[in-house]
Amino acid sequence: MKRVGDGLGIFCKDKVISSAYVPNHLVADVKKAYGRTITYRQAWIGCNRGVEHSRGSSEDSYQYLVGYSHMLEKHNPGTFTRIESDDGDVFKYYFMAIGVCLEGFKTYARPAFAVDGTHLTGEHQGMLLSAVGFDGNENIFPFAFGIVDSENNDACAWFMGELYNALGEDYCTNPDLLIITDRSIPLTNAIEEKFNNA
Repeated sequence: MKRVGDGLGIFCKDKVISSAYVPNHLVADVKKAYGRTITYRQAWIGCNRGVEHSRGSSEDSYQYLVGYSHMLEKHNPGTFTRIESDDGDVFKYYFMAIGVCLEGFKTYARPAFAVDGTHLTGEHQGMLLSAVGFDGNENIFPFAFGIVDSENNDACAWFMGELYNALGEDYCTNPDLLIITDRSIPLTNAIEEKFNNA
């Protein structure tokens, strides 16, 4: 099955770039090109292999994170990124705040922001944490994001520490600063530890 999937992946690698190309299209293309019928499962595996052939695997993409972060910081002044890995040099946490978003938030938004997380589903699970402010029109203004393994004390403390570093001490020690959260215990603990004036 692996060789069939690899062969089908090579056959369809230029087509799967479009999200409109689904396994049923591959079944029809193989029938038209070779007069052979393949199962939907074979086509599904082939489409996944095609994505890997054209874009690389999701596991391989972690090795590009350092270079991606470097380019973000180089071409977007004020951008703040951090990568945390464990002792075995395996990805653990990621933090990103784009410079113009940080500057826009600190300069034009009121000193209040919300922090929350959502579960990442799929092959690689974890949590996406985000910090969002509110602009003058009461619209949401996202300015910082983090990917962590779960909403636990260590991950939330790390995220809030990096958020503190990104915003700067002058901003974070403002006595008028308001931080909104869903009252999750790890986030609340991290806010009390890192933003003790808020």
